[in-house]
Amino acid sequence: MIPKSSDNGFTLVEILIALGASLVVLGALVSTFVIQNKTYTQQGRVIEMQENTRAGIEMMTRELIMAGYIAPASVPTTDVSGETFTDNGADYIEEADIEKITFEADVDNDGKTETVRYTWSGIPGDPLKREVWEWNGAWGGSAGAQPLAENIQGLVFTYYDQNGTELSSTPLNSTDRANLRRITIRLTGRTRQPDPHYPANGGYRTRTLSSDVSPRNLALYAPIVTSATGGMTSISIVLPSFMGITGITLRVCKPSDGNAVFRITHLS
Repeated sequence: MIPKSSDNGFTLVEILIALGASLVVLGALVSTFVIQNKTYTQQGRVIEMQENTRAGIEMMTRELIMAGYIAPASVPTTDVSGETFTDNGADYIEEADIEKITFEADVDNDGKTETVRYTWSGIPGDPLKREVWEWNGAWGGSAGAQPLAENIQGLVFTYYDQNGTELSSTPLNSTDRANLRRITIRLTGRTRQPDPHYPANGGYRTRTLSSDVSPRNLALYAPIVTSATGGMTSISIVLPSFMGITGITLRVCKPSDGNAVFRITHLS
């Protein structure tokens, strides 16, 4: 005779209770995963924004500090033609505005002077762009304005003279550009996509980085004025103020023996 089994199994109610508890646990796990995934995605976008903004301001700082560093074998005699900053002069700072700056320098140390332009359209989300022309007896063509940093929310250049006075009448005229000695940069980047849970700035998280640049070569900018009277040539060089000296006049005369004589006759 076969004995009866003593296993009674689970009732339908017990199965339903166990299933309901499992669904509660599973729902909590899914909810936790979704929240963590959103947090991870937003953190990734913030990191991307920070790296993007940092790369942009670091490159601008690195190249702007070289403004006025002209390669001896590549000295421009005019500026790039056909551009908004063209004025037929070869200035260290060709253009200085709130959201754009153009300058001359051998930024890559290849023995050739470049004109470098940084510009931003003023439209939030548009990229910071960089354009370069190279002097080789004449200005060569550029490859166009190339994006340097994406998703830019704001760009502000502020300019100061050697006394620390802000040059606020932008775009700067040629006189103010010649007196320019310090530049501050404020670059604001934003995330690539908005965060629906972030109420400010339309959901875009932003970061602002600042840099203060004093291009050392701008202090060496020395306009030269030449005049000739009575068989004598005078060359006046206007220098930055140094120990009370702001100008030197060098007179070159040719006496009867035919030998040139160089004589400093005036310190102002």
